[in-house]
Amino acid sequence: MKRMACWAGILASLGLTAAATTFDFVVETTKADEAFTFRIDNAADVTIVWGDGATESGLAGTANRTHLFAAAGRYTNRVSGSATRIAFGGATGTTPLLLRDIVSRLSDGVTGITSAYQMFHSAANITRFSQADWFDAASSNVTTLAQMFRGATAFDQNISGWNVGKVTTMADLFYNAAAFNQPIGTWTVSNVTTLAATFYGAAAFNQPIGDWDVGKVTTMASLFYNAAAFNQPIGDWAVSNVTTMSHTFYGAAAFSQPIGDWDVSNVTTMSHTFYGATAFDQPIGNWNVGK
Repeated sequence: MKRMACWAGILASLGLTAAATTFDFVVETTKADEAFTFRIDNAADVTIVWGDGATESGLAGTANRTHLFAAAGRYTNRVSGSATRIAFGGATGTTPLLLRDIVSRLSDGVTGITSAYQMFHSAANITRFSQADWFDAASSNVTTLAQMFRGATAFDQNISGWNVGKVTTMADLFYNAAAFNQPIGTWTVSNVTTLAATFYGAAAFNQPIGDWDVGKVTTMASLFYNAAAFNQPIGDWAVSNVTTMSHTFYGAAAFSQPIGDWDVSNVTTMSHTFYGATAFDQPIGNWNVGK
């Protein structure tokens, strides 16, 4: 113990700190005996040290993990072990509203993450996290970002450093994430097959994503539904594998970019594609809509 304390003192004197070994997140309860729940999938030897000192160890399998905090306050909770998914939203009742911050990298404490499904679904009180690169390393093996920030209405943090090269679905990723407007145009999305409702209700989003490789995408249904600010050039997108464009620009009131060169020959449904896209005034007369 003395050696550890000595080593910590040496690090501190040099302005350094020991590397984190847990994934740390902050919740804030507002009343006595309030519960917080989050989801862990495929846990293996997971330990949770709750902010009030209670500890659960040796956790395995897939389950919601719930803890009752006796007093109102802010609590930093620490997780370590292996799991394929950690989610604060979805089937956890109203507790996503209690999440306040992430203060260490996910990869610091948890290995094996492959899914970000519903990670912050309905976490309406998060804006940005103290640990800016909390997901940068963990993102490299993730295959789904579906509903990750759905209903996270205040979230607006730079996440351009993510490695999303293995992601296949971004469905509902920023669904009603009304404040989000960060540069993600450098993301490698070449393995994504669905962009359904990705920016549905993302009212502030207006970032260049024209360089995205969407060649494997088959559905763009509701992609920019009510994305009222979006007006970026996407005319170079290769959409020849897309089969559905229903509601793609529904309510995208600002959008008016040339997309007349799109190959839409495999699209079978265009129901309400431009409904409410009041600014759109581009020639698309050469589209092959034979199907």
